Amino acid sequence: MKNKGEILYKALMKASNTKEIEMLLSILLGKQEVKRMIQRAKIVEALLERIKYREIIRITGASSATVAKMSKDIDGVKLDKFFLRRA
Repeated sequence: MKNKGEILYKALMKASNTKEIEMLLSILLGKQEVKRMIQRAKIVEALLERIKYREIIRITGASSATVAKMSKDIDGVKLDKFFLRRA
């Protein structure tokens, strides 16, 4: 395989709903790893919604270093189709 993560990415793409993704992630990851992924997804969503760092920290319980790193990591990346809430 060219891409080392391809097996995981293909497995996730085959899931037809959130329950299947939840089941797959619970098999592949520990509970704390899933919690951290959820926390990071919430951080990305909040950053995309332009919520202030202090509020993101309060909402998610993440450290300021985590929020700052994630803000830097997503800078210039189009993620709104994955995270922004639809009206």
